[in-house]
Amino acid sequence: MRGASRGASAAILLEVFNRCFRQHMTAWAQKIKEIIPSYCMSLADIL
Repeated sequence: MRGASRGASAAILLEVFNRCFRQHMTAWAQKIKEIIPSYCMSLADIL
């Protein structure tokens, strides 16, 4: 995603994955969490 921040690009990519590959997201969750440590965390938990 050119021009977008890295965080925005990651959020958009995860949304596309969730919409297109919903059946795989549970299996992929651990690997996604390794790449993006805040994956599936609430903003309240981070702050």
